[in-house]
Amino acid sequence: MYEQHGLSKHKLHIVWNDIKTRCYNTKTKHYKDYGGRNITMCDEWLNSFLSFYDFCINNGWKEGLEIDRINNDGNYEPNNCQFITHIENNAIGKRRKQNNNKSGYIGVSYIKSRNKWRAKISFNKRDIHLGNHDTIVQAVQARIDAELLYFNEQRTNFTS
Repeated sequence: MYEQHGLSKHKLHIVWNDIKTRCYNTKTKHYKDYGGRNITMCDEWLNSFLSFYDFCINNGWKEGLEIDRINNDGNYEPNNCQFITHIENNAIGKRRKQNNNKSGYIGVSYIKSRNKWRAKISFNKRDIHLGNHDTIVQAVQARIDAELLYFNEQRTNFTS
């Protein structure tokens, strides 16, 4: 079904198309990070740009803001999307769970020879050892505590 809305050149139409592309087009560069992780767009938005547009306009979008999924593993849907600045979006991205080590968290690694989780933090170009822990939860909490101490903010998101 084709929608006639006169908004095909609106910035939100580009955003809507970009979301659909990264969630559903297996040939695009970012598909692996979205569709490849089973992240989708809710049917209401997928089938109607006007529905997506209305949500955006009525929920804080303005020029200069970006759409962000509150739960990074969740879908593009009304209860999981917010609008934030590019700087905020980059900061959130840096705090989210990482996939470049076994723990998934910056500064937390598994030490197989000791059967322990090691936590560390870098501050003023120095690595600070935060201990070896029996569980990943303990190691991540040590990392978060150190972030609060050294940076006055939590930079790691963690849900057990």
